Amino acid sequence: MIPEEKGVALLAKRIRLQGRAYPLFDIARLITQSLDRFRVRISTVQPNGTEVPQSLWICRNDQTLWLTEAEAIDHALSKHLDQYYLSEKTKTDPPKGNFSFVAQCGLSGVLLGPPNYHGYQTKLKELHADRYARMHFERFKSNVKIVHDEEVVAKWLEEQSWTTEYTDKANPEADKLHSIEEVQEHFKQHHMAGAVEEVKHAEVSGDFQKQASRPMRDLVRFHVEDQRRFPLQLATELSHQFTRQGLQFFKVNKTVTHVSVSRPHYLDLELTPVSESVQKIVQFIEQTDDCNRSKVMQALAPSEVTSSIDNKGASKNATAENKDEASVAPPASEEAGTAAGEAVESVPSGEATKEVVPAEMTPEQAAVSSDLHWLIHQGHVIEFSNGKMETAKKPKAQPQKPKAQPQKPKPKAKLDTSEKAPASDSTPQAKSEATTHLKAEGPTPVENLSNEGRSPDADATAEERATSGGTSSDEADISTTSVSAEITEATGGSQGDHPQTGSPEAPVDDASDESQAPVNAE
Repeated sequence: MIPEEKGVALLAKRIRLQGRAYPLFDIARLITQSLDRFRVRISTVQPNGTEVPQSLWICRNDQTLWLTEAEAIDHALSKHLDQYYLSEKTKTDPPKGNFSFVAQCGLSGVLLGPPNYHGYQTKLKELHADRYARMHFERFKSNVKIVHDEEVVAKWLEEQSWTTEYTDKANPEADKLHSIEEVQEHFKQHHMAGAVEEVKHAEVSGDFQKQASRPMRDLVRFHVEDQRRFPLQLATELSHQFTRQGLQFFKVNKTVTHVSVSRPHYLDLELTPVSESVQKIVQFIEQTDDCNRSKVMQALAPSEVTSSIDNKGASKNATAENKDEASVAPPASEEAGTAAGEAVESVPSGEATKEVVPAEMTPEQAAVSSDLHWLIHQGHVIEFSNGKMETAKKPKAQPQKPKAQPQKPKPKAKLDTSEKAPASDSTPQAKSEATTHLKAEGPTPVENLSNEGRSPDADATAEERATSGGTSSDEADISTTSVSAEITEATGGSQGDHPQTGSPEAPVDDASDESQAPVNAE
């Protein structure tokens, strides 16, 4: 369903002038109430890739849709034949032979002719297609009766004495066509391209009664009734057209979509410099329940009261009393009553309001109206379709997302040296036990060299550590290998590997060799 663009343009113009916010779905329901306010777009679909898509034919003369080519041609010739051909009846000879009875349709009374006549079957099928297409053909055929009345037979013979000939309007000099079958063939060859066309999609009027094809009429009616219940598709199309007209959309309480000249925009009076009049309008609307335009005008720019409902009743009573007591009352009272009656009659629909709004606004009212107009078009104040006014709500403070901290570089993995030097990972207790075990055997020459320069206090401390870390001899044997490695590092290398074999340091190697024997034995 597509709303008429002219109607949507008028609605958009009215919304811009008034500045009010209207529910979008209410406008859509208003459009569906009249069938001439929208159009229906119909298109063909291909349900399966292997199947042939449904064909759709349109008659250009009246914008009717058809599902087959034959139906479209029959409709064009039956309803718009005079646009293409001239029909003329001519006198001819009646059928020859003796006819004692004829067949007659029991539903319509149309004479079909004798059942053995060559045009009987054609006449029967044409009548069924034109008038009783919804009825099964066999059931329709069962309503045909045989009439033996001579008057009815004579009437049929008179009808057959006239024949209809058709002439093409576009080419009057062409040969005349003597039957409807010839007209159909001629129409396909010369006029079908401009009258009937196969289309994939088409837009037709929303009035489904204009569709002559029953399937298309039911399709359009079903879609229109469905949109009247819930006009979702129409509202979507309507929003696109309103957007092109420059209107805005917003939701009230996150439920009902409204269309207006502007979206709600909160006005912070503390941060935004505005005039005093604007501040008063905003504060009054926020503090007043069910506020509307008349309340704002009465509160901020009041006008003098010209009349009210009470004064209306009093003036009518006074006028009636003056007419009844015209001979007694003085002329001055009669003039006063007449003036009051004229004032009441000049009030347009005064019964709906207690006070009458003056025709011309005062300068104060004009200033308030101008400020209110600015607030509405800026979105600071919302005026709904029922006249109620509200101010734009302050947006809720959204929680700030924590800033993403830069990732620290991961520390490089340290190499595990436990496999290369397993003896170095032994506990200090094991080392102290090994030292104690060596001292028990007596100091070696290497120990004498390493102990040179050590103070007695250091020796005492070492003895205390060795005593405090007492362990079994098995543990000391386990750490012997590590001690041998340390002695080798202290002496500068292993046996036979010193680069200077004939140097004065050779005796040190001998001493280290002597010290290695007891260590290895242990």
